[in-house]
Amino acid sequence: MASLLPVSLFNAHPEYFACGSLNGGQRTTDQPCLTNPDVLRIITDNVLSLLAGNPEAQIISVTQNDNMNFCICKNCLAVDLAEGSHAGTMLRFVNAVADAVKDAGYLDVKIDTFAYQYTRTAPKITAPRDNVIVRLCTIEDCYAHAFNDADCVMNSLLTKNFDNWAAICDNIYVWDYTTNYYNFLSPFPNFGNIQTNMQFFAEHNITGVYEEGNFAASSSNAEFAELRAYLLSKLLWDPFIDLDLEMNGFLQAYYGAGWQYIREYIDMTSEKTGIYPTHSIIFSSTLNPGVLLLTNNEVKYMDDLWTNAKALCNNDWQAVNIKLSELSWRYWKGCNMKSEFSRLQNPPVWQEANEKLYNDMKAAGVTRFSELKSITNKPDFTKPPYTWGVK
Repeated sequence: MASLLPVSLFNAHPEYFACGSLNGGQRTTDQPCLTNPDVLRIITDNVLSLLAGNPEAQIISVTQNDNMNFCICKNCLAVDLAEGSHAGTMLRFVNAVADAVKDAGYLDVKIDTFAYQYTRTAPKITAPRDNVIVRLCTIEDCYAHAFNDADCVMNSLLTKNFDNWAAICDNIYVWDYTTNYYNFLSPFPNFGNIQTNMQFFAEHNITGVYEEGNFAASSSNAEFAELRAYLLSKLLWDPFIDLDLEMNGFLQAYYGAGWQYIREYIDMTSEKTGIYPTHSIIFSSTLNPGVLLLTNNEVKYMDDLWTNAKALCNNDWQAVNIKLSELSWRYWKGCNMKSEFSRLQNPPVWQEANEKLYNDMKAAGVTRFSELKSITNKPDFTKPPYTWGVK
């Protein structure tokens, strides 16, 4: 909402902005104060101005800024307490904007707002207008388990959120997350769940799905980015396709005759991720056992899978693809000091393995580890790879 309420107004009108929940009620520009009538007027005017200048627009986003410093002024707090959710102030505000848009004659335009972090719980009193889209975000959920897995305490909360919003809203979209933003290079074995999750969306009458993946893939590509994008694209068209058939066809074309070894690696990492009571989230450390829990024998077995796949590829292009995808596996081993990266090896062995991993990542164009970490200097190879990234 920052573009609809310019922060330049703060000095003259601090009352337009939130009494922040994270700093004792001090006003900041992190969020607007949603019960201030002038804020509603300014944002409504700006929305109508955008529509006047973009007559083909069908959706306008009026939603919270990406932080947790929501307003706790007397009026906002009273609404949220009555509604049983911080979505109360947001939805009442958005409804008012949506009413003004409809009154202005924009009958085919919908106002999009998030159910995200502190607004994910549906309010008790207020329902969205028929020209409001609620975009439910899955940022807090576990990706080692399916969203409808009743045994996953993290995802059972999501299921309840979906049910509660579905009871009051006909226009529910989803903003879903499909990579580890804390560690782009780390294994993210969600392939066993992506179809179940997409079917979950379809069965809950979700009419729009946005799958956010590794947006920095051009500088951090490893970990099956191409395969995941392909399968998600197929599932968006039809959640009930034969996913094994689609996956195997892609693997064979992309990796060559040894594709079945890579398929076995994918299946094995999926089985070894999120073994209860562990979970995996989109901000998991690569040291988290919820990401991947393997014995030394299993590590050796997976090493052999990659060796066999490389031995059978059909051409140089497929060989490059295998080495690129294997970087994620080598990165996990380096961080967890397994196999050739083990400190039980003589120091030159694991230090040389670290240096080779770095050089291979650099040759593949990898310069970023996460949203916040990039590689700008040659790292200390006596330290594991998860320490190499710098801001």
